[in-house]
Amino acid sequence: MIRGLQLSSQGMIAQQKKQENIANNIVNANTNGYKKDQSVVGAKPEMFIHRLNDAVMETSFGRRDLMPGVGGLGTGTIVDETFTNFTQGNIVQTDRNADLALVGEGFFTVQQDGETFLTRDGEFNVDSQGNLVTNKGAFVLGQNGLINVGSDDFTVNEQGQIFVDNELVDSLDITGVENPNSMLKMGENLLQLTDDSVEVGANTIVKQNYLEQSNVNLGEEMVDMISTMRAYEANQKAIHTQDETLGKAVNEIAQLR
Repeated sequence: MIRGLQLSSQGMIAQQKKQENIANNIVNANTNGYKKDQSVVGAKPEMFIHRLNDAVMETSFGRRDLMPGVGGLGTGTIVDETFTNFTQGNIVQTDRNADLALVGEGFFTVQQDGETFLTRDGEFNVDSQGNLVTNKGAFVLGQNGLINVGSDDFTVNEQGQIFVDNELVDSLDITGVENPNSMLKMGENLLQLTDDSVEVGANTIVKQNYLEQSNVNLGEEMVDMISTMRAYEANQKAIHTQDETLGKAVNEIAQLR
């Protein structure tokens, strides 16, 4: 019975973690370039139960259990894996020069507080110094460092080359990552490379006057949220039932004494 309480509580914890990811996806459904997180709930390794000291035969090679195993014993569920789904979001037209969308697997390279990050959010602005920046104020990086366009009167071709008055100013530093799930989410729609990240050439085109929306499907997220809540409630009810049964057993044993 105590084991049952443990298994149900583990189930609640796993479903709660899944709910948190779903809630975060829903909150960011309208965040440009956001990539949704997905949780995989799996079973913990089973324990194999067999009889002890029952029909055991002593041999020259040691003790041999002649009885077959009883079977497997489940040990609960856990969030086996949480990963980011990097599928392409919808591309929508904005008719705003500083809005850029990536079609393909690459990432914009930006700099914030001296550190380099990657992002798919192409909602950019031009700051008071004429530099191209994100909507959070991080500098957008080109092949030559900071990109100074002076104003929002500039053009970007599909190769990421930036022109001001028909003169090439710089090219966007677009980074490809072979294993994007190796990156860390740092908040503000920024990703950071780790030692496990492998940079590769980015097979990506740039579309000016467009933005990539998040890849969150609200309908799917709401369905997942409902099923996750029901699984959580089922574990909660199981704990309540087991607790009542345990309390009844304890009280009846006390009365017998």
